Amino acid sequence: MNKRYPQNKLDEAVMRVVACAGLDMVVADGGIVDLERKTLHSILNKYFTDDSGAEFVQEPKKRNARLRDAIAIINEEGDERNKKFIVSCLVQLALADGKFALLEEYPVFMNIVLKLGVDPMLAYSIIIETAQECGFGANVQAEEIARRIKDKLVESIISFYD
Repeated sequence: MNKRYPQNKLDEAVMRVVACAGLDMVVADGGIVDLERKTLHSILNKYFTDDSGAEFVQEPKKRNARLRDAIAIINEEGDERNKKFIVSCLVQLALADGKFALLEEYPVFMNIVLKLGVDPMLAYSIIIETAQECGFGANVQAEEIARRIKDKLVESIISFYD
């Protein structure tokens, strides 16, 4: 049986950013819960590979090097579609446990957004759209998450342009 795996450097880089940044983001709040692990595996299996476990680099220095190299490829060869896809995957992952941990996950998320050169307002709109698609639309908690993310985003934008 042939295993699925990205067939070009750009697709592999997108997969690696989702895997490495996703893992960094979900462990930032103290550990990975089962729903987050399942969601990350599901995203990788759905879009990239039959062997998602092979993409989990446990050693932080190796993971950071892999992430840095993958972001460089995406910034050189990728387009807005690739970047929006990554942001959407990271938001799905952040919301997997029912919350977007603003003190822990959000800074990791915004670091990736900025390194990819994604406009913070575009990232915010992807957060809202993805949250609605994940069923957070008519939820008071989702509205609170959106308000807090927007406040953090405004702070990020101000500090980005200062």
